[in-house]
Amino acid sequence: MDKQQIVYSVFGLVLVLALILDLGILSKKNKTISIKDALYQTFFWVLLAFAFFGFLWYEEGSKPALEYISAYLMEWSLSIDNIFVFILIFNSFKVKEKNYSRVLLIGIMMAIVFRVIFITI
Repeated sequence: MDKQQIVYSVFGLVLVLALILDLGILSKKNKTISIKDALYQTFFWVLLAFAFFGFLWYEEGSKPALEYISAYLMEWSLSIDNIFVFILIFNSFKVKEKNYSRVLLIGIMMAIVFRVIFITI
């Protein structure tokens, strides 16, 4: 296996494990997440992204690592508007609070699928 295959394998493995952790373990609680817990989870995911940045820098050098972190930070900043869209959707369709997590999950999964489609075209 060459370096690039190792990097893609590590990325894919971390992605699958992160999805299992997020959708399988962290999402099973039927309680409202406090701001403190949300900040902890956000810090964890950002830390994971920067850990992959460090791994990429080590394996591939500065250029691919900086491209990755630039794309990550841009995607993160552009996703802020999605919060306002979800608030508008929840309010206009009068979604009950107990259904927020399901609607968010569907919306986020659709956003990921559409981004993958648009990026690969």
